[in-house]
Amino acid sequence: MSYGFIYIQSWFLKDTVSKQMMTGQKADLFVLDLSFIGWYCLGALCCRIGIIFVLPYPQATRAQVYLILKESVKKDECVTDSQSD
Repeated sequence: MSYGFIYIQSWFLKDTVSKQMMTGQKADLFVLDLSFIGWYCLGALCCRIGIIFVLPYPQATRAQVYLILKESVKKDECVTDSQSD
């Protein structure tokens, strides 16, 4: 197998896993993003320098959501693989 084929195959797999992760979660993620509006306003009140201190919180939250969704997709794949046997 060539490197190009493996790269293309992994790219398509990544795309399908991403779609599985976000199925039914888009509205929840939108609400989560809206919950940080207060933090952004607080950071803007401090002459916009406060944004530097506020940005890590939403980014860390999105990273944790990603990890949770990734684990849930892995569990779903394990369940469907064992059921197909």
